[in-house]
Amino acid sequence: MTPQRLAGAAAILALLAGCNTSSVSDFAPASATTSAVATPAASTTPLEAPVMGGPLNADLAKRNASSGPANSGSYPNLNIAPGAAAPQLTEAEATAKKAALKAEQAAVAAAAPAAPADEATRLKKLAASHAKDTLKEIEQDGAGQ
Repeated sequence: MTPQRLAGAAAILALLAGCNTSSVSDFAPASATTSAVATPAASTTPLEAPVMGGPLNADLAKRNASSGPANSGSYPNLNIAPGAAAPQLTEAEATAKKAALKAEQAAVAAAAPAAPADEATRLKKLAASHAKDTLKEIEQDGAGQ
């Protein structure tokens, strides 16, 4: 066994034996168990950047302060339907966009080559002739032996 496996087995045996004197610091250095990253202090102003030290955008901060989430002390009501994220299209706008898409579809269809159906037929004939030629070749090789 390698020294690493022996050390691991010894650690497992120590844990299984119920040794209460071992802790994480016995197996990992102190620098790995403590956080060296400082957490920023809680800010009371919305959108305050801890790195920059000031508000990112005053208008956005003001808008979020008035319409942003607030801790009411209770669970949120998820039955309230959310508002639209963008202005909705009117019937006239939707009809105009559909007509433009249909026109674009027709233009693309007109520009596309009409050969795929003919190509498929040609390839099927080619496959059939290759099959016949291969079969004849096999029969000739068998007859010549």
